[in-house]
Amino acid sequence: MAKWKFVVRNKSEYRSRHVTAILRRILKSVPHKLTPRTIQVNILSTKGSMTLRYGSNPPCLDIRLTDDGSFDKKLLCCYIAWCLARLQGFKGRDLSGSGYYDQRTMVTVNNGGTWTTTGQPKYAQVYAWADQMPLDKKATKAKLTGAALAFKKAEEAQEKVNEWESKVKKANTILKKWRRKLKYHEERASRLQLEWAKNLQQGGQQ
Repeated sequence: MAKWKFVVRNKSEYRSRHVTAILRRILKSVPHKLTPRTIQVNILSTKGSMTLRYGSNPPCLDIRLTDDGSFDKKLLCCYIAWCLARLQGFKGRDLSGSGYYDQRTMVTVNNGGTWTTTGQPKYAQVYAWADQMPLDKKATKAKLTGAALAFKKAEEAQEKVNEWESKVKKANTILKKWRRKLKYHEERASRLQLEWAKNLQQGGQQ
């Protein structure tokens, strides 16, 4: 059975697995049947507003998230759903009017036989679960300075010293082995050369 595969390239501060978890939840929520495929997901940072765009060759999503987290996760889901559906070949007219894809669609209520809008976007209703989905930032490593940095560099240097001492020891062992072989073959060559000369001399005397 074919499965969705997301090839993530994350250059943002947010956790990749949290973004892909939201993607998979969206795929289970949308009303249109979307065929599983491989999609490259580029997660990027922006100092402006959250934006999304898609490309078809190869299939990809560019998701730009604000560093300060000032974006609506429900609206993010709506944008992602629109892009995924368009990648599947659905036209804009197929998706317009649906709160799953169209952020302009409003919730309507029947008020005495008259349908009126509440002013609430439909996507906020259908993707209400998004607020409960984690979208955390990656843990940042504290930057070492002063003595702590010096000790860290010393540890790294010691690891290299240990590594190269081991290599030198191994190299010396191998060198001794080949020196023994060299001495053996040189002595053997000299011995064989003397035997050949002796046999040659004896043959000339006969």
